[in-house]
Amino acid sequence: MSNPMEAHMASPTLLDPESLYSQAELVPLLKKSRAWFERSRWDGSGPPFVKVGRLSLYRGADVLAWLEANRRTSKSQNNTEKSDHS
Repeated sequence: MSNPMEAHMASPTLLDPESLYSQAELVPLLKKSRAWFERSRWDGSGPPFVKVGRLSLYRGADVLAWLEANRRTSKSQNNTEKSDHS
């Protein structure tokens, strides 16, 4: 029997890079709240999005790239590569 947690952790790989996804579709996949998505659109901390009228949509390829860019090997690892704090 497979581990249900492993199956859930693999779920973002089910995103089709060419498809568009709504916030409601991504909330359960990324385990983030609607408020997090709204805040991340405002402050730019989340995946890139596309505005279609009043609707915010996310390209699968952008979400996957954002996940990869935020991958860490330890909790102490930070995002200093992208920082201008010289």
